[in-house]
Amino acid sequence: IEAFQKYIGMTLLGGNDAQQFMLMEGTAGGGKGTLVEIVKKVVGEENIAELRTMHANERFELSGYVGKTLLIGADVPGNFLQQKGSESIKKLTGGDLLDAEFKHSNGRCKLRGEFSIIITSNNSLNVRLDGDNDAWRRRLILLKFVNNPPKKPIARFADKLFAEEGPGILNWMVQGAVKCLNDLAEYGRIHLPPSLQEDADDLLYKSDSVHNFVMDCVKPADGGALISAEAYQPYI
Repeated sequence: IEAFQKYIGMTLLGGNDAQQFMLMEGTAGGGKGTLVEIVKKVVGEENIAELRTMHANERFELSGYVGKTLLIGADVPGNFLQQKGSESIKKLTGGDLLDAEFKHSNGRCKLRGEFSIIITSNNSLNVRLDGDNDAWRRRLILLKFVNNPPKKPIARFADKLFAEEGPGILNWMVQGAVKCLNDLAEYGRIHLPPSLQEDADDLLYKSDSVHNFVMDCVKPADGGALISAEAYQPYI
């Protein structure tokens, strides 16, 4: 909860000095969408754009991010972070200077890759690492939703919460912004408890599972031989 509070507190600050992104995955109907809808209401929908990794390298995609501070990938499929273009998340959060090109115009503009990013999915995602494990490890905050969904969902729950508790929600986010700034001063990023870092590490380890299996379980031996069929079952 505190990691979430710090991250959405950072969205109020209008940048991403932590250079991290948040992935919320797990139980369908478990509250991820409600949380994101509340964040949208506080940050302002005019300051938000949809994150589409599959189109990230297309010519005009960045123009849709001009003037925005928060990118959201909602209910994404399981291959969302494995598609070509998913590596753009590192640029969009890492402070890189990017060129945005507009349709029907010769004009371009510069924008800085300092967006906050929140991704939600009912699936367990893998990441297209491309050998850059450390960069992904520095950036990923993984929140796993494992509780069962409520037996009786509340229609438009985010609207109801915002109407009844809006000032308290904003105050809680401001408190998160203060905690985030304290973390940035002490650690240079949002500090995660060991359990959350382990969850992120597990996801990245799983994403590079073949390489990790070979490194951990296959050993050289004089005169030894190994065929893929023999390795497959131990790998599984």
